[in-house]
Amino acid sequence: MRIFRFILATLLLVAIPFGVNAEEKLIKSDFKVRKNISLASTNGGSPVLLNANKSFAEYQVFDFGDEGTTIILNFRLESLECGEDGKPIIIENTISWSSKWLMLGYQSQKSGAEVYAVMYGKQPCNAMASTNVDGEMRWSLIISTEPPEGANTMSENILGLDVDALRTIFIKEEWPGRLSEGKRRGEYMVYDLLSIGTRKRYKSNGDYYYEANANTPYIRFYFKNGKLAKYVYLD
Repeated sequence: MRIFRFILATLLLVAIPFGVNAEEKLIKSDFKVRKNISLASTNGGSPVLLNANKSFAEYQVFDFGDEGTTIILNFRLESLECGEDGKPIIIENTISWSSKWLMLGYQSQKSGAEVYAVMYGKQPCNAMASTNVDGEMRWSLIISTEPPEGANTMSENILGLDVDALRTIFIKEEWPGRLSEGKRRGEYMVYDLLSIGTRKRYKSNGDYYYEANANTPYIRFYFKNGKLAKYVYLD
């Protein structure tokens, strides 16, 4: 019964629209939050109870001003029950989203329950919510298996790579495009992933046409001390 109440309360909390009987804010500035996780589920999947002492989820927000926002989710989940081999199931992964229309929404209820939700416009990509179970606040992680188009979802941790390792990934995974030469920007060396794009060109009579070029920047990578520190997709 406690498990059912926990699941039901979590799902109801996440379903409450932002601004309804709650204190809310939208986080686009640099920010980090980490919580121990007691339950995890995917949209449409069965919730799984976790060992909260060994399970966590962490959101990190990178603000790039007019260039956009990147949010990275790092998580480690360890099941409360053991599998057929007598050992708990452990899942560790990194998921990121990046766009000009991306932000981390936060909501707190009068009951003390809280929600952090990765939002692409008005569409949720992922959420982490707490609810009160028998006087104890417990956190759950809800992972979307169908993120919105345009959220530029990446399921790979590339932070900490050097430039050569990043180029190797582009080659192995057949990313379209090439990495530009590095340019100094403050404490960072900045590289762009360049690929084919179009540009509107105007004629003297006011007519226009589209010109293809192979130097359109799609992703901007910021390296510090030779290692990738952050990145943003350029919409």
